[in-house]
Amino acid sequence: MAAYGLRELRKRGFERFDELAAREQRVNGLALVKQGKNLYILGKPGAGKTTFLKYIALQAAQHRVIHRVPIFVSLHEWASDGHATLLPAVVKPFALCHIPESEAFVLALLKSGKALVLFDGLDEVREEGEQRPRLTDLLRDFAREFRQCQSLITCRIAASHYAFEGFQDVEIADFTDEQVQSYVRKWFAVDAPKAASLLTELERPEHASLRELRTVPLLLSLLCLTFESNFGFPPNRAEIYKDAIEALLRKWDANRNIRRDTAYRTLSYERKLQLFAEIAAQAFEAGEYYFDEEWLTGRIVAFLRRLPGTPPEAVIDGYAVLKAIEAQHSIFVERAQGVYSFAHLTFQEYFTARYIVEHGARGTVEQLAAQHLTQRHWREVFLLTATLLADADALFAALRRAIGRLVVDEPALLHLLTWAARKAERAARPNERHTAVRLAYLGLALTLYLDRPHVLGRANSIIHDLILAFDLNHDVDLNYGFGPNYDYVLMHVTNRDGALAFSLALDRAPEHGESLVLFLDFALDLALDLANEIAPAVRVDYGLLYAWQIALLCGVWTASVLPHDQIATYAAGFADLRRLSQEVDAAALTTALAALTPPAVGAPPAAWLAFADHLRQLMAAGRDLTPLEALDEAQAETLNTYFVANELLVKCLQLAVLPDRAAILAGLFLPPGG
Repeated sequence: MAAYGLRELRKRGFERFDELAAREQRVNGLALVKQGKNLYILGKPGAGKTTFLKYIALQAAQHRVIHRVPIFVSLHEWASDGHATLLPAVVKPFALCHIPESEAFVLALLKSGKALVLFDGLDEVREEGEQRPRLTDLLRDFAREFRQCQSLITCRIAASHYAFEGFQDVEIADFTDEQVQSYVRKWFAVDAPKAASLLTELERPEHASLRELRTVPLLLSLLCLTFESNFGFPPNRAEIYKDAIEALLRKWDANRNIRRDTAYRTLSYERKLQLFAEIAAQAFEAGEYYFDEEWLTGRIVAFLRRLPGTPPEAVIDGYAVLKAIEAQHSIFVERAQGVYSFAHLTFQEYFTARYIVEHGARGTVEQLAAQHLTQRHWREVFLLTATLLADADALFAALRRAIGRLVVDEPALLHLLTWAARKAERAARPNERHTAVRLAYLGLALTLYLDRPHVLGRANSIIHDLILAFDLNHDVDLNYGFGPNYDYVLMHVTNRDGALAFSLALDRAPEHGESLVLFLDFALDLALDLANEIAPAVRVDYGLLYAWQIALLCGVWTASVLPHDQIATYAAGFADLRRLSQEVDAAALTTALAALTPPAVGAPPAAWLAFADHLRQLMAAGRDLTPLEALDEAQAETLNTYFVANELLVKCLQLAVLPDRAAILAGLFLPPGG
């Protein structure tokens, strides 16, 4: 840990802490105890220190690997009983079992070296009245007097400023992925499918922040409880974080009747939350996950000075408060010498969102949308803020304004949005959701006019996510259903770059030549399902798009590559397109399509290219499918940013409390001011 400084940690960037942590050498705990050494075992709250000692006691009692008599001693109980020495606490378990002459029996065990003494919870003994320093001296004396025995002592990491001669310091490691899986399977021992379902859910991208909690046994048990009671993880992750923090701040000690001395004991639970929220927000706003000790203690002191009842001349030991927070709750963790962070990035994000919500009157919600909309590492804060707000209207108004500012100075993109809105207005029936139709036309325009395949792929993926987030049409598939041939259509296949498409097609022919049958057999049928529940006119426009693209591909592929049955399939699909145009009363298009006949089997590539050119003219003149010229790289990236921002808005919409959700949906993808 001391190998890293603040500068080195900051260079690591905005990543989850569990992905950053440098793993120390891991040793099997039972094997380590088997070596017979005295161990000073450190760990975070809820890391499993007590559980580990009880496991060792059970192994020894059953003579598995360890051949000593285990004696479990709760140091918290020793302090509560008010003993002057340790021996009464060591004898107590035997006396409770009515073993005759318990003290003599225990002394014989200790002197013969046949005992394994397990001292649990040094941190649970208060320092007030010199209790913990006195106990530490007693433990040292005990280890020296009965050096033939083996002794284990557990303590929280941040309370471990005591040293024990002859003891090896070790730390309870976080769970590995394998240990997480084992824990979950044992938790749901009688319901293996539920265990498998939980593990699968944790791996989903939207649960990345929850995965941070799984490495701590206490917090993993909380995840299991939540999953068990909800039959899944609720979309409102803020409730899970709230429960986790409450478990660390008050329930864990309260359930075991432990009162700790602390320099900030007068702070109520809510004041502690306010303190953590203020620190989290200030650091997050500054782009900091790691902060030095001086900065952190300064924020603590500044907060405590503002509290009612604090005399102006009061001397506040910020360092003592920091160490108390670290020792008791593990909200802050010392990552390197004098360098701290929140124990989990999830906690910092949650507290930052709490601060934004609690200080909304100061404009924090507006600032969130205006300043951080496009910053990836703020995404979770947006989602948590939407969840925590009692009324999220102000947040969505701010998001709409911020999204509009992304394109307001881009004439080409404004033209695109205006075109999509106009097409949707014409295509959608009065009772249909125009937002879905606008989105479908934006996807069509990208396929037509974005001549950078990698950007098009990202944009289409984002649009697909948006469609699913809207829950507008479960049959929508913006991958167009082409299976392994998706690569072909992602290319911007026009007369200008037909050579590139030809090259790609030939390169893939040995691998995918036979699967082109799927492309020609199902392209129209699957594509026309794109807006099946939205507007038939959209189906016609997508049908035209695919008829044109397939014809163009036929023109650049050699006759030897195209099987004859695929050409016949295309002709049947083209007849379907004519019928579709009749359904939407597109009289001019129906007439124009009736005058066109696809090239016959064996027709030369030039015939297909000429046919494709006719279709392109129909798309432009008959269906107004020429919204803009090809976008340059900067415009394409801006459009991607625009889609990502809208996707975030929709995700927030799924979590927020709102009086009129439909009105917000109806206003998406309109040009600013529209």
